[in-house]
Amino acid sequence: MQNAGPGRRLFIGITATQAELAAVAAYRDRWTWPAGARLTPLDDVHLTLHFLGTVSSADEALVRAELAPVRVPPMQFHLVRAEVWPSGVAVLRPMEDEQLRSLHADVGEALSRIGWPIEQRPWKPHVTLARDARDATWPADPPAIVWEVSTFSLVWSRGGSGPTRYQVLDRWPHQAHARAGATM
Repeated sequence: MQNAGPGRRLFIGITATQAELAAVAAYRDRWTWPAGARLTPLDDVHLTLHFLGTVSSADEALVRAELAPVRVPPMQFHLVRAEVWPSGVAVLRPMEDEQLRSLHADVGEALSRIGWPIEQRPWKPHVTLARDARDATWPADPPAIVWEVSTFSLVWSRGGSGPTRYQVLDRWPHQAHARAGATM
């Protein structure tokens, strides 16, 4: 699993609806950004559950098959804390949420069943607002943004000569009630 040969850089994440993205944008626009800060394009804002790295097409098919039965109970998480990490990444962090942690664990267990290596560091759920933002300051009032969750996505992190952009390749569960208005 997870070879470094030809393939695509993938992650599994939770995407946002247009309304959720508008709430993130409204809060982000109230920050003071240093020169050179690189804001995450709004359509690329997401919460990563698991980063997979470069995945061959054969391994991608195995990942998709193993993720298919993972269920997402309707839930929501609340983005309540702004931070700028020492690496210069500006983020919003959710309130501790057992259902979100459970979804992270369920996806991790599915990946483990096919021998996929799982990150051993503690998971720090977050939504990245910007990079190169070491001296950014956020508003005095905390964010109060709610994301409704009913699906998770397999996402291609498309690099190249320009900035990295994200493309949703698949979404689970494949039910008709999949999030209307979800983007990315």
